[in-house]
Amino acid sequence: MNPWRTDHLHPELKSGKTSLAVFVANLSAALAQTGALPSGGLAEVLAQGCLEGRLVLNLPRADKSLRTFWRQRPDEMVLKDPTLEIALPAQASLSEILTSLLVPGALPGLWTQDTITFKDLLEYFSGSRMVQMDGEEEALAVPKAERAVAAAAVGRAVREGKLWLTNGPASIWNESVPSGLLTEEALLQAPPPVIASTDILPAALPEVWDGDIATAMAISMALSQRAGCTLPWQRVREAIDAAYRAHYVETTLDSATWPCEYPGAQAVKLRLPLDPRRRAADAALGADELKALAAALDDLAALSGAAGGEFTFRLHIELQASAPLAEEAVNRLNARLRGVKPDLELKKV
Repeated sequence: MNPWRTDHLHPELKSGKTSLAVFVANLSAALAQTGALPSGGLAEVLAQGCLEGRLVLNLPRADKSLRTFWRQRPDEMVLKDPTLEIALPAQASLSEILTSLLVPGALPGLWTQDTITFKDLLEYFSGSRMVQMDGEEEALAVPKAERAVAAAAVGRAVREGKLWLTNGPASIWNESVPSGLLTEEALLQAPPPVIASTDILPAALPEVWDGDIATAMAISMALSQRAGCTLPWQRVREAIDAAYRAHYVETTLDSATWPCEYPGAQAVKLRLPLDPRRRAADAALGADELKALAAALDDLAALSGAAGGEFTFRLHIELQASAPLAEEAVNRLNARLRGVKPDLELKKV
């Protein structure tokens, strides 16, 4: 048995907390028996016991509330404060839970699967949980934490991006948890995976792009559908913003302001960037207008060369009538068109 195990140094803690002064007196008695002080002295005993979860340290505040320390290493000023109280976890009630303790794998016995409920967390801090530590024969008690304390810790962990909370269609990460959403059925899990900026482009999400335009809302819904769950808007916004800053996408002239919160995502219109090496014009031309264009070709060629480019014409010819077209006449038209270019002909649409 390790003589400096904190729960062995002060057996009276089994029945409640004690002050730093009483602990020092008990430590002196222990020293008389063992004849040796642990490396680092009393402060190290307290710090290590608190860090390992064997002790809860309580520091009274001016308003008579307590600041508690558990599974953390308090600073030197706390450890020397004469008002410091020391308790075993089984007799303690936490005023705060560190958000770093809520991440998967941090607390023994809490994360038995990838997702836990808020109810699981409440039961863990009910004051009756015992957990087994690796290499230890005896199980350690988990101190009690009131529901409000646990809820505050979860809220901070979600806001800091350490936990991802879902409840029905709601999906919250890296933002404040809305009031009423943290029910016992709410699911807690590790942060959602990062979405690459290229995962929002047409090659990855062709179904949401209408030509070269898509809304931020459509991108969010498509990514969630592929993930099989509602992804938090903050993670989707990160991906869109990364693509925006990398100039993979840009907002259209009639788009709402970017970045935005989720309710405004439907009004944010994104498009693929315009190529500065290209310009295009579209118009429906009649026969006389087409002749005018043909007459201007020499001037247009000279002007395009001055701009550093060269014209390519993509011709769309459409023949319309108030009654079904005469096929024999259409055949003659096509024969004449093929005289201009072999694959140029009128087809049924």
